[in-house]
Amino acid sequence: MNFSIITATYNSYPAIKDCIGSIAQQTVRPEHLIIDGQSKDETLTTIKNSPSVSRYISEPDKGIYDAPLVRDCIAFPVKPAIKNKE
Repeated sequence: MNFSIITATYNSYPAIKDCIGSIAQQTVRPEHLIIDGQSKDETLTTIKNSPSVSRYISEPDKGIYDAPLVRDCIAFPVKPAIKNKE
């Protein structure tokens, strides 16, 4: 099974460290892509030093809903509408 996990982040150290660690411990190894909004704390250093992170982008964006649109990534951290059964 191949799948990707896309994580949008900005100034989220130490939470990003926990996130990366949790994903790295899974029995299935996903492709882990991280989109960083040019963090000013230790977030980017943590990402760069994590061998389980497949790829990352660090550039300014307009917030969490803009981050997944950077560089043609397809991910939307938006809760889908849930419809009632009829």
